[in-house]
Amino acid sequence: MQTAEIDELPSTKIQPFSDQVTKVSPKLNPNKSATDEEGHKVVLINFASAEEIAKNLKGIGVAIAQRIVLRRQQQGPYQNFD
Repeated sequence: MQTAEIDELPSTKIQPFSDQVTKVSPKLNPNKSATDEEGHKVVLINFASAEEIAKNLKGIGVAIAQRIVLRRQQQGPYQNFD
């Protein structure tokens, strides 16, 4: 099985909590677990570890999750999720 490049991933894999939210608020607590209105765990992509990303985002394995975190460390936080 081949691993997809981050740029090739469908945007639905890393959607923000709300369609209106495009930036992470400094008031969000990255240490607190959150769920959406359907009970799905919300992953704060700018704070989550590779393990949290891989565990909670369907279709994202450890290798892709590590690249997501590496990109965040090298280029700064994700500003939008388009």
